[in-house]
Amino acid sequence: MKRYTLYIDESGSGNFLDVRGHHMLILTGLAIENEVDKSVSAYFRFIKQKFSLPDNESFHSFDVFENPDTKLSEDKQRRLIKSLREFFTMIGPLKITITTVNKRSLLEYLGINADFFNNKDFRSMMELPYEALATKLFFWFADILNKEKSLGGITLESRKDSDLAVLRAYLRALDKNKFTTKYTKKSSERIKKRITSIKFETKKGLWEGPEIADLISFVSYQHLNNKMRSFAKVGLSDLWKVIKNKIDDKKISDLKTLGFVRLIGEDRVNRIIKSSP
Repeated sequence: MKRYTLYIDESGSGNFLDVRGHHMLILTGLAIENEVDKSVSAYFRFIKQKFSLPDNESFHSFDVFENPDTKLSEDKQRRLIKSLREFFTMIGPLKITITTVNKRSLLEYLGINADFFNNKDFRSMMELPYEALATKLFFWFADILNKEKSLGGITLESRKDSDLAVLRAYLRALDKNKFTTKYTKKSSERIKKRITSIKFETKKGLWEGPEIADLISFVSYQHLNNKMRSFAKVGLSDLWKVIKNKIDDKKISDLKTLGFVRLIGEDRVNRIIKSSP
């Protein structure tokens, strides 16, 4: 029986209170079969060494491409992106999904503004956008495992408050009675049967999966927010084209309000709507 690991990374903020300048949230899911994980990680480490990026430190795309204190020169970025394009083209089968949600649209749907979640009675719901996307990724992963008749574990970068949101989403996803549609109930059953663990790591984990997921999230976020022009000289859009071909359905999935309600639960959504001013 095969074993898979799902690596999850975010770009943007999953918090309703952090909506100014961060109204889009992206979650990337990268599923790798454990036997393939070793060779994929070795290849990624080779690229880091080739560009004198420290192997004992995690690869943060923001630091490499944007941080004025640490970013590589334009020439190095260009050559690194070329190597990364080859990486995604040549490596074995990866399963990737990228999903996003517009927090402003959700707030409009709920009839409230972000300050609503300063109320202590609703503070635990501040991370509902993150919970919704995480649940969607759990279902996606469970469906893959069921199709492959395999088992899998989930690995995420530890991000303090977001850790609680992920755990809430995971524990809730295990209970099929929390969901109402045939698909969500079936996926919940598959999570219980197929997913064996969830754990948190620093981005520098045992394998390079978290760093690769970080890279995919970063590139996707630039594309989604129309920021590719800032990287025109180094060819980041060309890297996006290669990554896009690896994604399920060749596109970023946009979670609409109906999907949000189905994943989060009508009871929780109705509680917010009924309490809105």
